[in-house]
Amino acid sequence: MRYLFSSLVFVIFWQISYSQEDDMMSKKEIRMLEREQKIAQQEVLKEKQNNLTWKMLNDRKFVLEADFLSDGYGNRISVSPTLNFITIDSTRGVIQIGTLTGMGYNGLGGVTTEGKISSYEIKVAERKHSTSYMLSTIILTPLGIFDINFTVSESGYATATIKSSVRGQLTYSGSVIEPAKSRVFKGSQSY
Repeated sequence: MRYLFSSLVFVIFWQISYSQEDDMMSKKEIRMLEREQKIAQQEVLKEKQNNLTWKMLNDRKFVLEADFLSDGYGNRISVSPTLNFITIDSTRGVIQIGTLTGMGYNGLGGVTTEGKISSYEIKVAERKHSTSYMLSTIILTPLGIFDINFTVSESGYATATIKSSVRGQLTYSGSVIEPAKSRVFKGSQSY
């Protein structure tokens, strides 16, 4: 009787431990499936963002909202993206620099200039796991001629280096956004 009882207890414990082992395997499989689904969703979002970035650049309708500005000497400062931006809209372009303090030529502590786009060229650089776009444009404004070279990642992060016919160089770093979703505030045109 004692042997039967201990055998029965052993079988019950073995059954419980075996069922827990099955549950652990199923939990592991569930985690793997969730991970695969998450990766698939990220790939879909990445492809969607890449298509949106290409559409904005190809249609010539986008705004680069700068989070940082840097000069030709490597000095880099954090700036407000609502006041520091480059807008490309079909045949027109706007370049603005502004600060949250002080008054400037544009009423925002900086300079705003708008002009006609005379040249617009896009090149695509495809790598194994990513795509980037190189965009070169020239904007003719009352302040001078500005040569702007954009480098845009498929996720929409961009840098734009502006070289002027007068002097100097300025680099905007930030995100490329659709004009309808942009938060920029355009000051009065300086000249």
